[in-house]
Amino acid sequence: MSKAEPNEGNAKLNGLKVLVTRPAGQSASLIETIQAQGGVAHAFPLIEIHPVSQCSASLSRVNDYDLVIFVSRNAVECAWSFLSVSQLASSQVAAVGQATAAALIQHGHPADIVPTYRYDSEGLLAMPELEYVSGKRILIVRGQGGREVLANSLRERGADVDYAEVYQRVPTEQVLTYSSDDIDVIIITSSEALVHLQDIARQTGKTWLLAKPLLVIHERIAMRAGELGFKLNPVIAGQASEAALLDALQSMQH
Repeated sequence: MSKAEPNEGNAKLNGLKVLVTRPAGQSASLIETIQAQGGVAHAFPLIEIHPVSQCSASLSRVNDYDLVIFVSRNAVECAWSFLSVSQLASSQVAAVGQATAAALIQHGHPADIVPTYRYDSEGLLAMPELEYVSGKRILIVRGQGGREVLANSLRERGADVDYAEVYQRVPTEQVLTYSSDDIDVIIITSSEALVHLQDIARQTGKTWLLAKPLLVIHERIAMRAGELGFKLNPVIAGQASEAALLDALQSMQH
């Protein structure tokens, strides 16, 4: 696994052909930017985000919690169907990363706690505000089947932790019509997307997908790629931001 180095100037992608696998509705800006920087971007969503239809009991009493943690932008967007700013007035709010924090700002409730150097559960757990949480009631807002490290660590620190699962990730049923020559790099932003890409490669005979360079946003996804049989060590973007992805794409040309 290799870490992409940031680029100080504007990324010039020189015709680099990129498969963008973010969910539909979340890829347009990245695609436009890749193309504006001289790349060729193909949209191929691997995962759909399906909001739950009913508010969970824990989310309906959100004002009972001392701290409410949103683990993703999707968690914010899907939870807000059942929330208002006033309901969160008595609670601290934490965001796992910058995109999540930006989504909270858009809904009128800036996060009180955001990691400063690492945008994941481990980064949030390292924040001083979460060091002493014994006796506190904490709600984690997430998708179904997320990682347990955040809740387990907070419980070990003495907190009472509940979940509000507000969406599920569902593999898309799209057919990949691109050939190997159409794709130089594949951007993967979740482990679920990576698993579905492997399924497509195996089930459709397009095993060349397993030999394509991958750009991922977390070391955890890079490790999973090796377990699933992808041939090359993925490049890991320094952050999940669009700017970091572009910097990493530029580094992959050399």
